[in-house]
Amino acid sequence: MMAIQKGIITLKGRIGDLSFYKTIDGFVVRRKGGPSAEQIKHGARFVRTRENISEFGRASQYAKLLRLAFQELLKYSADARMTSRLTSTMLSAIKADPVGIRGKRELANSGLTLVSGFSFNLNATVPGIFRAPIVCNADRAMGKLSVTASAFAASDVVAPKGASHCRLVAGGAEIDFAGRWYGSDASRSEAIALRRGSPAEVKLALTVTAGTSLPLFVVFGVEFYQAVNGELYALQDKGVNALGVVLVVGGVV
Repeated sequence: MMAIQKGIITLKGRIGDLSFYKTIDGFVVRRKGGPSAEQIKHGARFVRTRENISEFGRASQYAKLLRLAFQELLKYSADARMTSRLTSTMLSAIKADPVGIRGKRELANSGLTLVSGFSFNLNATVPGIFRAPIVCNADRAMGKLSVTASAFAASDVVAPKGASHCRLVAGGAEIDFAGRWYGSDASRSEAIALRRGSPAEVKLALTVTAGTSLPLFVVFGVEFYQAVNGELYALQDKGVNALGVVLVVGGVV
């Protein structure tokens, strides 16, 4: 049982069987109770619980690998609930395993397709910020990934107040979820003045291991900047920069 703390005075710590702590939703209080850890670990009534815990644990690890692969681009492009949302998406991907038994299901290519379209920042999604079409390509044999924005204009970018420039960004990664390993690359365009009138094409090239058999991921986004006395300063407000998964290519079985 959990409740929200209200009022001027907020508490942290324990009083009796009540625990007080802070979350992104505010200060909350929870009453201690429920089955013990030993009961959950060995009790016959908790078989389903153990299966769920096992798969949730893997989903958390896999979500962390994906976040680490793109950590350079995520610094100012993730909302407060991104980690939990990504873990939930990974859990859905695990549950889509068509052959594994409960508690031991793994990421299959069919499940990985659920990660495509994931937005790291719901406050600024890629479709909501960048309204021009993009083309994604993956050449597994050569280890080449790319994102191309063809002939877009400044009006195709929904910029926040105070922004004078933007950069298009992309990241590519090969991830070995079972081996807990990843290889990644990132690319940023030159600074683009938001008031320019003529359209231009931007191609962002990325590199992974040539001939890799691992699943491939490509993310794309927009970062905003403000020009002050000839220098560009990144807008660090996490509500304005967009980043999302735009391509997932399953591994070679």
